[in-house]
Amino acid sequence: MMHKISEVHESIISERDVIEGVPVITYRPASGQRLPVVFFLHGFGGSKDDGRAIGALLAQAGIRAVCVDLYMHGDHRDPVPFPGMFPIVQHTVDDLRRLIARFREDAQDRIGVVGVSMGALVTFYLAANEPAVQTAVSLIGNPDFEANFQHLTEIDKDLKWISLNNKPLWDAMIAMGKAMNPKERLDAFHPRPLLMINGRHDPFVDPKHSLELYERLRPLYVDHPERLQSMVFDVAHEVTPEMNETVVHWFSHHLKVTTEEE
Repeated sequence: MMHKISEVHESIISERDVIEGVPVITYRPASGQRLPVVFFLHGFGGSKDDGRAIGALLAQAGIRAVCVDLYMHGDHRDPVPFPGMFPIVQHTVDDLRRLIARFREDAQDRIGVVGVSMGALVTFYLAANEPAVQTAVSLIGNPDFEANFQHLTEIDKDLKWISLNNKPLWDAMIAMGKAMNPKERLDAFHPRPLLMINGRHDPFVDPKHSLELYERLRPLYVDHPERLQSMVFDVAHEVTPEMNETVVHWFSHHLKVTTEEE
């Protein structure tokens, strides 16, 4: 069992805890009440500790960061066989809905979500289906679940990593991804702010899908163009300090962090 552990580093308080059954690390400024909340969702094979850098930056900006262990990652594991990516996504979506309900009142409805790679799949799904999310950021993610796995299938022909070992599981993941695909439902996220950041040389996530979504949504944001952005950095499948700073600026602006909160 994980017990709550608190640490204070200069003006930032970090706490390891289990909230609503989900292992998390929270980062918040030492002063300030009723802060906006941003949930950080790591990528495949990662953990809540991957949010250490951006969590500290968000706290410095007057935002409570909640870095989450996705299902079957970090300390959030069940004694069952690996269920596949999209069951992990669906389970994590359910986790996030409970966490959002837990923090929503204290955050005064100022809720944001940022996800990296597989965490971005959760982010896009929540953006399309969870009205409580007020602003969302995808880092090296793909809003088209079906296209995402078609691309991974092409890669797998050469790498033979998952499908070679469990082809039925791979096929089931593709079918579930198609059923869950939020691509067409993301129009409903308007007029809430949406930022998509991708890598130009990413071998796993083609940035064209985020750019295509941006072009499709842009007419909906004609009255608030600053609420929709798609950016491509000259990197591969990675998150850089410059990306993190861009994300923090985005949330600081769109969650309306005040000097009193800071």
